[in-house]
Amino acid sequence: MNEIYDILVNWNTNLFEFYEWNLNDEITHIRKVPIMKVTSQVLRDLFSKKVLVSKEFLNKIFHKCESYSKKRKEQNYVSLFSDGKTVLAVQFDEEGKSILKSRLLLDEEEEILELAVRMKEDDFSYKILESEKQRTQTRYELELELYLKKELFELQKKENLPKLEYLFYDCYDAKERSKEEMLLRLRNDLLSHKTKVIKKMEEFFKKTSFNK
Repeated sequence: MNEIYDILVNWNTNLFEFYEWNLNDEITHIRKVPIMKVTSQVLRDLFSKKVLVSKEFLNKIFHKCESYSKKRKEQNYVSLFSDGKTVLAVQFDEEGKSILKSRLLLDEEEEILELAVRMKEDDFSYKILESEKQRTQTRYELELELYLKKELFELQKKENLPKLEYLFYDCYDAKERSKEEMLLRLRNDLLSHKTKVIKKMEEFFKKTSFNK
């Protein structure tokens, strides 16, 4: 089995591109990890679906991944997969279910691809468990949406009607008849990804956060 040395991974249930990694992410420094050459279809399934691999494959990769992290147990079942065009790191649980994934840094992926294009395809069998929800937003947009949902919930919980009215007028240059109608419209526009309203909400909450 071919192995790759000295790479960084960013384990997440949501798959983030390397340029979306944050400074506060828990980056794992891998010392050694096996790599499998698979077809492009297999790689697409690994990217977009939860899969179940065989016990035979788990035994094949068991403890083959080594990291500089103290959390050794978390690295029990890890492998890289490549079709010669891109690379994906996948972590499995002891039952063989894919649980976490990571893209790689661009320069490290390019080095791995130089090896992968020369490799022969490995036999790799798996069962698709379910399709994963494919995100249409960037990581920043997802985190901003979560932040705004929390702020709206706080407004509702504290029943701060003057602040809510101020926010609503700031977003729409209009007034609503009730607190419920204002919250409903703000939430609906947030979930509908209305850029102008989201930008107004972001500016408002960041500006008023200093007064909490």
